[in-house]
Amino acid sequence: MKLDDAERSEILLSKLIPWVPELVRSYMLKPQIVVPCWYLHEEMIHEVLALYQYREQQQFNLELGPPASAPIDFQYQLGLWKHRMTELTANAGCTQADHHRPTVQAWADVERPESATWSVTAEEFAMELAADFAMSEAADSSSSEPPTVRNGAEQ
Repeated sequence: MKLDDAERSEILLSKLIPWVPELVRSYMLKPQIVVPCWYLHEEMIHEVLALYQYREQQQFNLELGPPASAPIDFQYQLGLWKHRMTELTANAGCTQADHHRPTVQAWADVERPESATWSVTAEEFAMELAADFAMSEAADSSSSEPPTVRNGAEQ
């Protein structure tokens, strides 16, 4: 899911930069769905790439051939995709004329100190859960052992 710069560059240049304008023209997509700066937003790249790959896998499967439902399946997925892209575009705050640099929440930005604090807290919580589970498992296994029998009497 995470593309490095070389992979992003290759995919953008060879696949998405030629394909997205064609998609926008073919379906008369508005800037509320696909803004011109979509390629500057990692989440939008993932969405566009997912739709592109779905189309390629469904309609151009050279080995098996496309399923009979491939064209309508693509239209259905395109409808879902448009809703997701509209939400991403709205969240980004970009318009046809303005690009807003993506911002990451402080706790999720590895460059910010809040991330280290959050990470420690989350790891401590996970370790507490694991310890509680281990204690619960130990208690369950000791209570489910059958009683031992010595000299004909249960102990």
